[in-house]
Amino acid sequence: MLPILHLFHHRRGNETSRRALSLKTTDFDTIESMLQDPCAEPLCLPIDFLKAITRDFSSDQELGRGGHGVVYKGVLRNGKAIAVKKLSEMQLEDTQFHNEVTYLIGLKHQNIVQLVGYCAESRWEATQVSGKYVMAEIRKRLLCFEYVNNKSLDKYLSAESCGLEWHWRYDIIRGICSGLHYLHTECHIIHLDLKPENILLDDNMVPKITDFGMSRLFGQQQSRFITESRGGTLGYMAPEYLTNGLISTKSDIFSFGVIIIELMTGSRDYPQSGAFGQFIENVAANWRNRLEKIHMYIPLEIYSQQVNKCIMIGLKCVDPDPKKRPSALDIIQMLDAIECTNRPTSELQMSMLSNICAATSSNPQMFGRAFTSKTANIISTLTVSGKGRRTTILAFEIANTVVKGSCLMKTLQTEHPACERGGA
Repeated sequence: MLPILHLFHHRRGNETSRRALSLKTTDFDTIESMLQDPCAEPLCLPIDFLKAITRDFSSDQELGRGGHGVVYKGVLRNGKAIAVKKLSEMQLEDTQFHNEVTYLIGLKHQNIVQLVGYCAESRWEATQVSGKYVMAEIRKRLLCFEYVNNKSLDKYLSAESCGLEWHWRYDIIRGICSGLHYLHTECHIIHLDLKPENILLDDNMVPKITDFGMSRLFGQQQSRFITESRGGTLGYMAPEYLTNGLISTKSDIFSFGVIIIELMTGSRDYPQSGAFGQFIENVAANWRNRLEKIHMYIPLEIYSQQVNKCIMIGLKCVDPDPKKRPSALDIIQMLDAIECTNRPTSELQMSMLSNICAATSSNPQMFGRAFTSKTANIISTLTVSGKGRRTTILAFEIANTVVKGSCLMKTLQTEHPACERGGA
């Protein structure tokens, strides 16, 4: 097994390796300054520094725990936070640690969690075993990531009758797929443990794939067999990997399909045969019933098309035959085709939004002139410079807020006429 610093040296060259090693004797202020640089390579961090920013791995700083360790919130002196993953000493396997460090170094994508540092320190101590003292190696293995505030996707999954609104789910599906496309085509990495717990969500609900301890590299050979014990999570593991140890990018696609189905139904259950018609109809009907109850400016038909397309994609991804599963690029193209079809409608919606703004501006007493003017400026900016579905959704959410506020003010003015005259 190559030591971790040798792997790092091989990946990044002499200069970066010397820079990482020198941090062991660098003061904490310099380390924090280097961590502020968004272009900096992941740093080899001393254990004393990580103890300091996590308050000696205090339980108060704990963000979560799993089978491989505990994640703590580390706070730098300027208030910036990073996530510090302390791997369990009892279940620590250097192979997984080496994989995660070497695979994550250099990965830069909005849908992949960013590695900012790591720690690999060891020391020998005399330990009593069965009444005799033996020398034991005490290993400290930690990984440091960008701090992602909104926890993991599994905390948000629920039946379609509650939980995340549809446009968030749709964006999450697109984001995960974009991250997979980057891993498979740019990095030649198979994740092998894709599941909701390994997808973090930031403040804007942007998904970020994490936990690369199970990952494998592939090159010219697009698939291969694993003969050693197979890790992963039941329910998300592709059948060919589970039974025969065969892995390929389609292994991740299967896991992704299960996630899509879970995002849309709140369950991992789906038909095991090709009789998917009734299942698709039920999922689409459930979402249509929910969406009809929500007052929206985006036509229901657009969302219905997205729902139908996504559930069909999910079922294609979990096909028992990996050759019949789409690639990440195939899925992106299928989703893009929906948006191209609906683009003229979106432009019409932006026009409708401007009309709403104009109507509100003509009656400024509803909200006050300052609020109405600010809303008009925001919507005008979105209408002129907005590109893509996310901006359109944001604009219509503003419109919804305007109309709801208008209704509320009308109710208040009816019940309290003094409000109309500016009284208390």
